[in-house]
Amino acid sequence: METMTLSVEESAELLGIGRGTAYRAVARGEIPALRLGRRLRIPKPALLRLLERPHDFARAHEGEEGARK
Repeated sequence: METMTLSVEESAELLGIGRGTAYRAVARGEIPALRLGRRLRIPKPALLRLLERPHDFARAHEGEEGARK
C-alpha cells in the first residue's frame, strides 16, 4: 500500500527547498502538516494542492532571503 503522507524532508526535496525552509514553512502553516506523536507528516493531497498554486507559496516567501541578511 502506498503511503499517503511524506516526511518534511521528502516534501522539501519535492518542492526543491531546503530542510530548514520546509520546517519553517510548516511552523508558519504554509505547508499543512499532521503531528503524529513526535513526528510531522505532510499529507500528499495537501502538498499536491500547494504545487497547483505555487504563486501562493512564492508570495508568502517574498523578501525572506533579504530579511535574514
